[in-house]
Amino acid sequence: MVNQKELDAFYSIDNLVTLNIKMQKWDDLRKASPRGGFGFKEIQTSSGWLGRYDWMTAESVSISGSKFLTTPRTFNNVPIIKKSYGGSRSETKPSFKLNFGKGADGATVEQLIGTKELTLNNCKQDPAFVRQPFGYQLFQKAGVPAFRCNFAKVTVNGADVGVFVNLESFKKPFLERNFTTSKGNAYEVEYAPGLGSNLTIDQGNVNFEGSPDPKADPGDVHVASTTIASMGVTGAAFVLDMDEFIKFTAMESLLKHWDGYTQQMNNTYLYNDKHPATTSPPKVVDVKIKFIPSGIDQILQDPAHEGRAAFHIGDKFNVTQLMMQHADWRKMLFDQIRKYANELFSPAKVDGELKAALDGMEKTLTAAGARPMESSDSLNVAIAKVREQVRQVRQSAINVVGAS
Repeated sequence: MVNQKELDAFYSIDNLVTLNIKMQKWDDLRKASPRGGFGFKEIQTSSGWLGRYDWMTAESVSISGSKFLTTPRTFNNVPIIKKSYGGSRSETKPSFKLNFGKGADGATVEQLIGTKELTLNNCKQDPAFVRQPFGYQLFQKAGVPAFRCNFAKVTVNGADVGVFVNLESFKKPFLERNFTTSKGNAYEVEYAPGLGSNLTIDQGNVNFEGSPDPKADPGDVHVASTTIASMGVTGAAFVLDMDEFIKFTAMESLLKHWDGYTQQMNNTYLYNDKHPATTSPPKVVDVKIKFIPSGIDQILQDPAHEGRAAFHIGDKFNVTQLMMQHADWRKMLFDQIRKYANELFSPAKVDGELKAALDGMEKTLTAAGARPMESSDSLNVAIAKVREQVRQVRQSAINVVGAS
């Protein structure tokens, strides 16, 4: 069993993590291109995964925190890999992952902080730095499975690289905290056709991540897709956790997650924890898929930003379309949106709890010297824009779904 107490302390928002990396080939890593170049999505072929980067090795990595693990601990020969695609790609401040589990110190690191893997996001697309930790906190408050994260200050070979978001990885610790079992089937979705379009995981848009056998297609996504295709929203109620999906859709809408699943068919994990290996091939009774938000670094933006739409309920996912056409399901979704708008984003919450959360993050980021990568805004101006969007959430939602 994973020690969640250590993970909670390590990812606490007031624990500023410091990573000191020594790596002779850092320039090779930051300038690296994915296999096959940038024209490929992540897709598995007979010669390996195209669209993914190659693992390299950092000679040493020192970890410490301002509140937890205050005495630095150093580990040698740590596997490291560049990550990110599209707009977050960078050769000066690359996002990257560390996997201590691939080295000799994995068990020690896991005992110290609760995980063997670290994911560091560069915030290239979020000059405010706060959208991921703040947004995931809100998803969690809404009862939607969400990642823990905080901030990390990174130096490489003694040079300051900048402040990153230190994001919990989509691995066993996350699954154990949020679901009935960590042995379900997990998938990452990127610009995929919707469930109900006879979706399978061999189309290059849905990657099989999970257990028990990462080499096998368990077929549960295909079962869900064909059930929805044949039975519509009634079928969706059999193969999706609809209570969770309504919450997920409501929060994606409220936070204006334009690059998420309901609005873009992107940046989402699917997880089936309902005994997925019971039968082969699986039956409908073995499928109950949950939705996990990801890639939320562009939420809570001004609608004028790059022509993004104002608050609306995303309709690219066919199940959302079906719900909007069905009076009872539409009412349930609208009721959930109203509930969150009036509770999570009430004037009292916005001026109290949510303001305090953003104040704390801004204080930590300012002290750490966080600097926006590609924005004319200062850090404080960028965060002020997020604050303004938070103030507008409730009224924007009520304007669309009504007050009652």
